[in-house]
Amino acid sequence: MSHSGSPIQELQTADNEFLHLIKIDIPRTFPEDPSFDAEQQKCLFRILKAYANLCPDVGYCQGMNFIVGLLLLVVQGGIFGQTLSPETEEETFWMFFSLMECSHLNGFYRRQFPLLQRYLWAFEELISSTLPELQQHFCKENLQHTVYLHQWFLTLFISSLPLPMVLVFWDAIICGGLQEILPISLSVLQLLKATLLKMKFEEIVSFFKTMRSQQQEDCDFESIARIAVLGSDSISIPDHILEVLRRPLPLRTDDLMVPKMQQAAVFSYIWKLHTPEQCHEKIEKVSDVSVRWC
Repeated sequence: MSHSGSPIQELQTADNEFLHLIKIDIPRTFPEDPSFDAEQQKCLFRILKAYANLCPDVGYCQGMNFIVGLLLLVVQGGIFGQTLSPETEEETFWMFFSLMECSHLNGFYRRQFPLLQRYLWAFEELISSTLPELQQHFCKENLQHTVYLHQWFLTLFISSLPLPMVLVFWDAIICGGLQEILPISLSVLQLLKATLLKMKFEEIVSFFKTMRSQQQEDCDFESIARIAVLGSDSISIPDHILEVLRRPLPLRTDDLMVPKMQQAAVFSYIWKLHTPEQCHEKIEKVSDVSVRWC
């Protein structure tokens, strides 16, 4: 992408304050896939660097690497390892830019995560009415939804669920808008409800951490995802919640347009972070391992 004549060549060459964090996350992106090789990683680095230079108010946050990584996979026809042309790389960059700026995904990654806070508040509102028994069980086990929702939302499921499920969910999100992440998340929990209700705190945390690496041959994750999407169609988001989600994001981080108690609950887990390095440290604690969940 840093080829002569590219309209974003200058964005590739300029340094920025996020380069260290980007470099740390590059090898953590699809580490289980050997075809995501050095060439793919260099391409990912250049795209993230260019975006951080183009949109310094957002810069870089962990999670964005998985979004770009999946877009690279899509642009290459579902197979990493193909020779990346400058055109392919640039197409991936502008797809990512469109997701971030036009679909407002950038609000998930801005300082203090303003849009993410709204979505976490909305989820709390919805799960209380949609899955009250599961909500009560989580409360009994002192489990905050942020334990799993951070990764579900910040990576649009990529770092948390098997890839065949993610691709189906992305279809729904791209077609229906970013808010579709809420009914999809609730529908996934509905499918898992019977299992989760039998678990204690430690088991639930381990369960959520290990969902992505489960790749057993006898488990049709694509079909499970389609069932979840069908189930999400019956979960409607009330107008008052949609109105909050669609408000322009505040310029001030002390005006996040969610109830104060919800802000306190969110900040209790991660949002008291003040630097990208601290954010990295906390989010990294929610990583991938393996479990059978279907």
